[in-house]
Amino acid sequence: MRRLIDQVKNFGGEYLNEESKGLWANIKAKQERGEKPAKSGDDDYPDKKQWDKLTNEDSDNNQESKNYMFWQNLKTIHHACGVLLSMDKTTVDNIVSDGHAWAVDHISTSSDDVEEVYHFLEAKNGETEGGYEDEYGVVENVNLTEGDYKGKDVELGKPMAGDVKKFKVYVKNKKGNVIKVNFGDPNMEIKRDDPERKKSFRARHKCSDAKDRTTPKYWSCKMWSNTPVSKILNKK
Repeated sequence: MRRLIDQVKNFGGEYLNEESKGLWANIKAKQERGEKPAKSGDDDYPDKKQWDKLTNEDSDNNQESKNYMFWQNLKTIHHACGVLLSMDKTTVDNIVSDGHAWAVDHISTSSDDVEEVYHFLEAKNGETEGGYEDEYGVVENVNLTEGDYKGKDVELGKPMAGDVKKFKVYVKNKKGNVIKVNFGDPNMEIKRDDPERKKSFRARHKCSDAKDRTTPKYWSCKMWSNTPVSKILNKK
């Protein structure tokens, strides 16, 4: 179940600091008792002061957060990933393979959800830069002047046959930098002519939420849209 291990890595890797272990131990004990986690409005749902006391922090850098549960949930995820990554891989593989494929599905779904939040917040901070990589492809910084793409040597926003991946496209991000987005598996055929396959792909990858043109996911989803591939690639 290498996929399980790889997707856990996408979440994070290091353990949280020692101060957070008490909180995690409490959550783990609750899970072992078969109790569901508290939700907003429940009597045992902690308020901000309780969270601060449990985690021994008054707020990072003494700054108040309007969404403290957002940060605490991230820390819980971070710590859980550290624990999972410290487990023996062979043991985990054997357990998951013994009728517990749901664990793979849960990690996959969680990975998609966190990645979606990551892309959203990253876009708010100035959009994707070179060096970014995800399951859909990789992004590279390119040394292009305005004349290079206005002179038609490079046409912005038009996918073409790729070199690193199946396709590539040059786009400008909010910072004004031209980046090269590589996407698509060169060893796989796009079977989008099958309506059921196309519907399944777009639903599975949440393509309706892929709106950032500087990410491989956006362009991968575009290839599975209703627009003919020949038109996307500007082929006659």
